Order: sequence, then C-alpha cells, then structure tokens
Amino acid sequence: MDFQAEYRSKLRTPAEAVRAVKNGDWVDYTSALGFPPLLDAALAARRDELHDVKVRGNLCAGPVQIVECDPEQAHFLYHTWHCSAYERRLCDRGLCYYTPMIFRNLAWYYREFLTVNVAMASVAPMDRHGYFNLSAATGVSRAILDRADIVILEVNEHLPRLRGGFDEVIHISDVDMVVLPGGIPGTPNLAANKTVTETCKAFAAAGKKVAAICAAPSVLASLGLLEGKNATAHAGFQDQLAGAIVHDEEVVVDDNITTSYGLGGAIPFALELVRQLAGQAEAERIRNAIAYRH
Repeated sequence: MDFQAEYRSKLRTPAEAVRAVKNGDWVDYTSALGFPPLLDAALAARRDELHDVKVRGNLCAGPVQIVECDPEQAHFLYHTWHCSAYERRLCDRGLCYYTPMIFRNLAWYYREFLTVNVAMASVAPMDRHGYFNLSAATGVSRAILDRADIVILEVNEHLPRLRGGFDEVIHISDVDMVVLPGGIPGTPNLAANKTVTETCKAFAAAGKKVAAICAAPSVLASLGLLEGKNATAHAGFQDQLAGAIVHDEEVVVDDNITTSYGLGGAIPFALELVRQLAGQAEAERIRNAIAYRH
C-alpha cells in the first residue's frame, strides 16, 4: 500500500483538525513530549464557541494555551495526572485539577474506565512503513489513542524515535484525512517535501480524502491529482492548476478532492471538511455556534 498517499489524504491544518472538538468533549493531550502545542493553540482559538471541554494532560511543560486563554474556566477545564513544574504552578493558581494516579496503572485505567472523545499527540514523522513514533511519551500515549473516538497527530520533526515493543507507534491507517494549508513560503515547502507529495498521491490513489486551500491546490495539480477534476485556488495560482476544470469559487468538491481559493474561504472550507468527516448536522451546529451566516 502507498502509505505516503494515505498520509496526504489525511493532512489538515491545526485549525481544521480541532474542528472535531465539540461542547462537552473529553480531550487528551497524552503525556510529556506528546503534548501538541500547535493543536493546543488552535483549540484555544475556538474558546468563544466552545463550552465544558475537559482537557487531560500529564507532565506538560507548557504553556497550555487552553488554560492561559480562559482563566475564568468558562470554556475549558484542565486536568493532569502528574504535575510538571508548570502544571504545579497552574494548580497553585486554581487553573489545573490534579488527579493522583500510580503511573503504571494509567494505561490500564484508560482502557477500562475512561472516555476519550478526541486525542491529540505530537509524534515523530511517519516512516516508510506508515508508522508514527510516539517518542518519549510511550508510557501511556498508545492506550489513550486506542481509547479515543478521534485521533489527531501533530508531526514534529525534532522528536526522537524510541524503539521498543509495539506501543511506541501508531499507523497511518488510523488517520482520516490530509489537508495542505497553502500560503507562501508554505506551498513551495510542501511541494518540495517528498513525504507530503507521496502521501497526497497515496491518499488520492486509495480514494481517501485530500484537501488544499489557497496556493496549495497547485501542489495537487503538479502531482496530477487534479486532472479532469473541478477545483479552485488563490487567483494568483489558478493558472497553475494544470488539467483541472477551474472555478473561481470559495470551495469546490470533486469526489475525494476538496479545494478552496484562500483565506476568505477558510471558514466554508473548514465547514465542508467537518461535513465530510462528521456529517451535515455537525457542520450546521458549528456554523451556528460561530454565527457564520454566509
């Protein structure tokens, strides 16, 4: 199987990925180096549209943006199993709730008793066999990811790979979509990254979902993925959509390929991805929550 193509079909921006979080959810940040700073910041940016979201961490060095952005705790509640120095200071401020736990029992406790609606974790880049290494967060992370309804991975090129039995990895087949965020110099960097391009091709070949916004649809075109497809892109890049049937519209969906023309289309683009992954009702709920009336 072409794991790079599957990777590409599941790629998303942090802002798009955290749309999976709903009011009342339990969200887990796994542990220590598994803490996902980009996803945490993106979730914090949704503060005003979310309520009663409970987030669990463990030895997170911080800062944890969902805590710092909501000192009144009107939207997020943060819990930890073991306190880092930063989390201990949060406890002193009344912004973190410590739950005592023997570390060796934590994975078992997740598997037997806990609800995890969305799990987010930083991981090392995918290897050629389709596996992401959980790095130095192997003690409990795999149990959390196994328990989660939705898994979101934040790829961090600086994380070391740790070897062991099997609980130190998660496979690309557990990931649902790939999104290319666009921008400059982001788009040329995406086009030059073999992992990104091979993943997009593999996801498209497997019929899995691939999405791109702004200048990034040009990357899909350069890979031949828009041949004969309806698509759009930023006006400055529409002439680079070789083989595509180009539309100057906010969002264009053709089978498993979704494209958008830029920042002005970011909200309808995100709502369309939510619709594809979670259904029309959830997309409408979010549309109403953020008072998007277009």
